[in-house]
Amino acid sequence: MVFVNDPPVLKLFGAGVVEITAGLPWLICLPGQPSTDLCDRGIDEFNSFDPIAVPETEYDATNRRVSKVTNKIIRVCADEDGLAGGGVFAESHVTYGNPGLAAVCGFTTKVAGTFTIEYSFVDDAGQQSRVSRQIIVKPDCAKVVNENNGMPNFLCENKERNDEGLLNYVCSVNNYCAGDLTDDIVELVDLFPTLTLKTVPGVIELTVNIRKFQPYKPCAVNPSTGVTQLPENTFFGDGLCDPGVSAFDVKQSRVDDLIIETTVDLTREVLSCPPAECDALESCDDHMYTKKGLGGCIDTSIEGTYFPVPTFRLPDYCSVWSTVGKYYPLRRTPFQSLIRITID
Repeated sequence: MVFVNDPPVLKLFGAGVVEITAGLPWLICLPGQPSTDLCDRGIDEFNSFDPIAVPETEYDATNRRVSKVTNKIIRVCADEDGLAGGGVFAESHVTYGNPGLAAVCGFTTKVAGTFTIEYSFVDDAGQQSRVSRQIIVKPDCAKVVNENNGMPNFLCENKERNDEGLLNYVCSVNNYCAGDLTDDIVELVDLFPTLTLKTVPGVIELTVNIRKFQPYKPCAVNPSTGVTQLPENTFFGDGLCDPGVSAFDVKQSRVDDLIIETTVDLTREVLSCPPAECDALESCDDHMYTKKGLGGCIDTSIEGTYFPVPTFRLPDYCSVWSTVGKYYPLRRTPFQSLIRITID
């Protein structure tokens, strides 16, 4: 007589992929434990069964005779044959004086990672059935705080593949995820400081004509009012003065997802045609425009054309060019000033 014996059928109770946070245990659910608790309920006993061998003449695929399969006869993390290794699912808890799931299957939930638990059953005919559940342990990112802003780090949307080919969650670093950076995330840049020569339309332009022997100095500041004198055209040309230069730098910083720009005034750092040796010095204050003026830059007793070159020294916040405790000059003349000394 020919018998038909279908292999056992196993169905998981609950999701095939479960995510927990590092530090939380993954244990079997004990009898009477609330259904809302996050724990392993093994197989679905209502939908898992082992078909009973019947004569071929009595076999009905739509109405098979079956025996019940429960978690009491399910093995977890068993060897390939399903009979040895691992342990009985329903007994894998320290409450029963036995090793828990973590010890039976050799995993840990103390650190982030991904592991798989296999549930298996072998019938009397040696036929085996297996189902598995993947447990993803997410890192507890909030434990690490960004030192720059005091904000806790967070879980990145993108995952990284581990050595076993499984995808693991990763935490942000300083509140940013490398895999999440796209073109709409603007990188911080160090902008060139800006140096602008001041002009007075109709009087002092970028080209200035000065009579021979007529002094040409920075415009004086009224000590009582703090107002700077304005140059003017006079018959003898003695109303001309240099309105000076303005300089500023734009410093960028990131606050959350916003880039904040702060303007830093560098006008007091401007130097007047400094000698070459200033490039190698930590300080060249004697050549600051506010102290030196245009002394040594032009000589109105000699006819000719002069190109006074204003430069300025970069403080530490201009990180592209400076190092801590040192000042480096930046020679930048976006608008070149030309001064002509003439007889008339």
